Amino acid sequence: MPRLSYRAFLWVFAAGNAIVWFLILYGLGLFLHAHLARDGWLTRQSAARMVCFGLLIPSVLSLQGAIVNLRVQFLLGRFLSPADLSASPKVVRSPWYVAVTTAAIFWAVGLPVFFGMLYWRLPEGLGARGVALLMGGVGALSILMLAAFAGDRELRSYLRVMDEPTAMPISAARYAVCRIAIPWGVVNAVINAVLAWITYSVSAGGAPAVLLGDLRADLAVMAFLISVFMALSALPEVETDFRRNVAQVPAWLPSMPRLWVRYGYALGVGLATYAAVTAAAASGVSSVSLATAVVAKSLISGAVAAGAAGACALWGLGRCAHRRAPRDVDVLAPATAL
Repeated sequence: MPRLSYRAFLWVFAAGNAIVWFLILYGLGLFLHAHLARDGWLTRQSAARMVCFGLLIPSVLSLQGAIVNLRVQFLLGRFLSPADLSASPKVVRSPWYVAVTTAAIFWAVGLPVFFGMLYWRLPEGLGARGVALLMGGVGALSILMLAAFAGDRELRSYLRVMDEPTAMPISAARYAVCRIAIPWGVVNAVINAVLAWITYSVSAGGAPAVLLGDLRADLAVMAFLISVFMALSALPEVETDFRRNVAQVPAWLPSMPRLWVRYGYALGVGLATYAAVTAAAASGVSSVSLATAVVAKSLISGAVAAGAAGACALWGLGRCAHRRAPRDVDVLAPATAL
């Protein structure tokens, strides 16, 4: 099957990322409107501020995903190599570092422009659909540009050193903890702290306490979803790092469990979280302060994400090692175009 040219695939890839994030941010806009609106409306100033500041974390996540997934698509032979790589630096930076710095620079420069344009053009009040379309539209357009720009730049750097073996591969355990678990744990901790504050500061109606029953259901569902989606998020980065021999691959690494087993693990994490909060409620605690709820959700989500991402990193390395022979044949085919 003929492979697409690099430029064609890059823009198809960026557009696909933009569409997916439009849907995600559309839902986020509905969520934020439900918790921030008064009498079904959000003021123009609040909507502009929500869009400008609310898209910073999604921009970081989308950039990290775009960088590692574009590399994986090349390794799978989905498109031809860029024609000229000589001007690209031979430095492969951490996708998280690139995502954070690029998103921060983009929003630092664009924040006043976006806020001014939105404040000038938006009506006095916005309903739920207007807020969701605004959040999704501005986010999708931003992610389209960022994914194409950062993805292209980092892929070119990756390709220049892809076949050069790493001088000092780190241990699999250190790789799983430092390269995968810690970044994903920190990101999820920050995201869930923000979501918890938005949810409980408004739903509590100004009350100083959050009911433990509400927090219990929230934490259990959150733990299950994070455990499921970490495999989708962490594995592409493991694939690309394995190709460069970043981590040692010892014989003790486990192979990837079957899908139903991984879902069983995720369900077990969710049930364990539910049981832990139930035990706290049985001890006589019926509610906690808003600050306690925010900290609890942040710490628990960070711990669950770190554990799930670390496990996926080890499983991913094991799967790559077990497929080493057939994978070398598939992966080296597009690389010969270099």
